[in-house]
Amino acid sequence: MHIKSFHQFQTNVEEKFNIAGGFPIIGIFSGPLRVVAGLVQTVAGSVFAGVGFLGHEMSKHTSSPETQAKWKQVKFEGAEQTLHGALNILNGIGEFLEHTVCAIGLYGLSAPSTLKIRAKRNFQPAFKYGNFGEGY
Repeated sequence: MHIKSFHQFQTNVEEKFNIAGGFPIIGIFSGPLRVVAGLVQTVAGSVFAGVGFLGHEMSKHTSSPETQAKWKQVKFEGAEQTLHGALNILNGIGEFLEHTVCAIGLYGLSAPSTLKIRAKRNFQPAFKYGNFGEGY
């Protein structure tokens, strides 16, 4: 899969989570699911960042500049996925807590305000996929 296609796929998935997380009853369930997805993304990103780092360091002494650039790209892509995963974990926890409190009637204004903020961005991720490693 081409990296730009992968970023578009991730953006679409995150958009769906942002829409689902904006509604109180759905957000109670989508929040924990987002946490699990964020954990998987963080672990996978960390592995890719580590492998990319090792590959980039080893290629400095033995490989062509093109090979070095590919390893550097793997390193940055892994770091970006780790960051997105961590942010998704925090977002999922926030959704769950916000909507759980809203559901028991203590803070009824939180869900509409979250939905309004997300709608302003057309439910796109706040931190765009593919921006972290631009220019590598």
